[in-house]
This record gives sequence, C-alpha cells and structure tokens, in this order.
Amino acid sequence: MKTNTEILTEWMNRKASKWKANGFKMFMGYPDAWWDRWTVVCTTGHVSNMVVKSEVHGSLCMECGCKCVIIAPPRTSERFIMSMLNGKRLRPAS
Repeated sequence: MKTNTEILTEWMNRKASKWKANGFKMFMGYPDAWWDRWTVVCTTGHVSNMVVKSEVHGSLCMECGCKCVIIAPPRTSERFIMSMLNGKRLRPAS
C-alpha cells in the first residue's frame, strides 16, 4: 500500500509531465509557473502557501508538522486532497 507522500508525489509528477510535454520551462522538476504562487499540501491533507523549513525533514506543514509537497495551480481544496488520499478520485471544483 502506498503512503500519502507517494500518492501526492506521483499525482504531482503526472501533472508536471503534462506541463513539460506542452513545452513549459521547468525548475526542480516542476513548471516555472508553479513557483510564482506556490501552494503545498501535507500528507494529512492541509493545503497552504506557507511551510516550516527543516534541514533534516524538508518542508513541513505549519498546522500539523507532516511532510509537504508542492501542488499545481489552480489551488486545490483540502476536500479534494482528502478524497484523493482516501481513494475517492474526485475532480477539483472549477
């Protein structure tokens, strides 16, 4: 069974691959545009644009301290992330 970090990372890598295939410039594996107003999600589903930086653990959620990964714009709701992590693949509201 995959961890939440693996699920989120795979989801983001699929999105980044689509952007790269469409010719967008990349930085650290993600399109440049994602870094302009970046948003992160933690492994428990909190969505934010702020993290606590740790030399040992990387980017951590300010709310619960869990590992965070960057997510693609437009901002994705916590409801969507939680549904995805619980195995219910929903489309984000437009």
